[in-house]
Amino acid sequence: MTGEAPAAGCGVVGCLTLLVVILALLCVMKFLWTYLVS
Repeated sequence: MTGEAPAAGCGVVGCLTLLVVILALLCVMKFLWTYLVS
């Protein structure tokens, strides 16, 4: 993980957006995994 991410040009907003997207993907994957296992 380097500080030269594409979202770096957008400043704080870009970083927060990227973080929210990653968290959302993790939640979806966790939900799908729980649904498939059960």
